[in-house]
Amino acid sequence: MVLLLHEPAWERQPREPQRAYQMFCRYREMGAQRRLEPLCQNYPLAQLSKWLNRWQWVERAAAWDQYLAMLWQQHYNNQQQHQQDVWRQRQEQWRETEWDYVRALQRKVDTILSLPVTRQRTVRDGKTVIIEPMNWSLGDVTQLVQLISELGRKALAPPQPAFRPLLTLLAERMSPDAYGELVRALQEFGQEGLES
Repeated sequence: MVLLLHEPAWERQPREPQRAYQMFCRYREMGAQRRLEPLCQNYPLAQLSKWLNRWQWVERAAAWDQYLAMLWQQHYNNQQQHQQDVWRQRQEQWRETEWDYVRALQRKVDTILSLPVTRQRTVRDGKTVIIEPMNWSLGDVTQLVQLISELGRKALAPPQPAFRPLLTLLAERMSPDAYGELVRALQEFGQEGLES
């Protein structure tokens, strides 16, 4: 006779005797090493076998295992999401800091460019004028502008999604052809995203 299990399957079933349910709970808590022999201290093996079959302990314990695995997966996913959120926030803060550096460097370049390239001084005789270069060159300004440009592009670039862990997981679960199509589609999407 097949018992129609009520959900959740690991809970006490209608008309299941309390003592059978108590033994099921002990059986369920054994985990992967489930056996009836350790329970024989309370009831004969024949009685336990009868309950195991009648109340579908194996199926119910498997449902319990799946439930625990689902809870663990949810916890793991929540932890991963939290870590991603923390690092996303740190990345955003760093991008803001980089942008502040860009603006500060831009102000410095503007200040340098507003200065004269040379300075003149008159010697004591009042007739001789000496023209001297300042302590900066156009090469200095060029390097600063390049640095500003690089930092600015980096600070303004949209953050890239972290597909690597997901792709590793999918590679294990998908056929090689389907995985290849997915990777090609993501590459095309990534190129379009970079161009727009």
